[in-house]
Amino acid sequence: MASISDKILAIRNAILGKEVRSSIADGIEAINNQVDQYTQNENNRISAENERVTNENERVTEFNTFKTEAETATNNANTAASAATTATTNATNAASAANTAATSANSAVNNINNNTLIIWKPYVNTYADIATTYPNPSIGWATQTVDTHTRYRWNSSSWVNIGVYSDDKTGDMSQISETNLVQAILNDRLQLSDKQTQITYNNNKLEGIQINALYPPTGQIAVHADNIVDDSMIIQNLLNYISTNFGSGSLMLPPNKILKCSNGITIPQGVTLIGNGSLLDFSSAGNIVAITINGSGFTPLSNINIKGNNTGNASNFSTTTSTGLSVIGNKLNFHKVSIYYFNYGIDLAHSNTYLITLDYCNIYLCAIDIYADLYSRSATTAGERITFNNCNFFNSQLICKASSNALDMYFNNCSCDYSNYFFSVNDAMLFFNNCHFESNSSGTSGSWYSSVNYLFDTGSSGGRLLFTNCLFDIFNMSLVINSTNFNANAKVCFTNCIGYYKNSLGTTTNCYSDENIFAYAGATSATMYSCFISQITYPFAISSCNWNNMQNNVTAYISAVDVVNGKITISFSSTLPHNGYTRVSFG
Repeated sequence: MASISDKILAIRNAILGKEVRSSIADGIEAINNQVDQYTQNENNRISAENERVTNENERVTEFNTFKTEAETATNNANTAASAATTATTNATNAASAANTAATSANSAVNNINNNTLIIWKPYVNTYADIATTYPNPSIGWATQTVDTHTRYRWNSSSWVNIGVYSDDKTGDMSQISETNLVQAILNDRLQLSDKQTQITYNNNKLEGIQINALYPPTGQIAVHADNIVDDSMIIQNLLNYISTNFGSGSLMLPPNKILKCSNGITIPQGVTLIGNGSLLDFSSAGNIVAITINGSGFTPLSNINIKGNNTGNASNFSTTTSTGLSVIGNKLNFHKVSIYYFNYGIDLAHSNTYLITLDYCNIYLCAIDIYADLYSRSATTAGERITFNNCNFFNSQLICKASSNALDMYFNNCSCDYSNYFFSVNDAMLFFNNCHFESNSSGTSGSWYSSVNYLFDTGSSGGRLLFTNCLFDIFNMSLVINSTNFNANAKVCFTNCIGYYKNSLGTTTNCYSDENIFAYAGATSATMYSCFISQITYPFAISSCNWNNMQNNVTAYISAVDVVNGKITISFSSTLPHNGYTRVSFG
């Protein structure tokens, strides 16, 4: 497009009218076009500016919104910070108050413990006995004397007299010289610590208690433990009290005392009688069952001695029918129980009696230590796994009488000594592991000596016995098993056992249940003697090499057994080519 100045110049230079008109028209058109162009550009600029203004207004609005939100958030944060500061201040004040309260409480507790804590210990006879019995007391230890009925408490430097209790030992504290507050606290503690009561809870339910028989709860009578006054009914009442009020628990007898008992005692389900080494003396009670248990799943007796009405002499056993311990039930455990001077030490011949365990128990000076004759009682559901661990049986007429093909008894690390004879087993199974057997047929030891020449009698119906790692010291006796009884059901096996005995040649010697018999080259047979021979033991022979490892390749076999003389003859299938040994085993 020509510029307007060019058009004006053309108009000025036009000569003809046509040229003039044409130049003017062109000039006007050029001006109009330029004006249109300027107008369009301006409109475009104005439109763009309007859009920019709109965008700017939107940005400003958005900024103002963000600003408002930021100011609100700031105000909220400031409010929260102020509240947090206030809470921190309050918490600090509360913690300070709690620390102050705790300090005060600890001081109060320490003050109470130092002045009123009672930890009762077993009584002593006289005041002079306190220092020797409790040479290193702690604050709060307390005891009482038998002679003056006085209680004393250790206050960190001396034993202080805190009062006198009544003759019946029910806890008369009227003469305690303390403040009323201390006296009230002591009275409360007498209901717990003085009686040595220990309560446990399970799901908020009381399930057990421990009571000292010398200091029972209020309303109950304490035992005398003087071997003069009968304590049997007192003990029974305390056991029943525990059972009725708590369901389970234990009664503790005073340590190493003798308690006279004229009546039999029954141990309730779930209650333990802890003897602390004391003796229940039934010697004047007559022919009764001293202790009866009928229950399951608990320990009825622990660390207690039980004495019967027999003097321990042979002439008295025939007239004594008393029983030390009668057990009915299952899953029962007895720990450190000693029983003596009874007809039956422990009677297990009852229906529904099984899974019984005795640990570290002694049964002796009885007619029969263990009575498990289930056949004679027609007992059913009985006899399964009766176990004796680390027990002693001695100086009795018979250690065990056992019958029933359902009866299995286990003796582990037990000692059986000096009884008339040891076991009468009829159709029952007995297992002995690491046990010691000792007796003598001609000399006395204690009150008894053996009147027979054997330890075990398997009975007319047979018995099954297994001995492992056992020792038989039977001196001038000759047999472990009775030589005269025979039954096809009877079986006896010895594994890794040794016997010290007198053979039929009159020689006292050792023999093993796996014995090596020497024979010279050229021999066709050999002989041996053994205390393990009987009609129900089944030895077998195995050839072995000599000391030069020269094997005798011949067959060795038992060709003759002389049960009466305890002698075995071993024959060889051919003459021995070398000196050597043959092993005879009773396993």
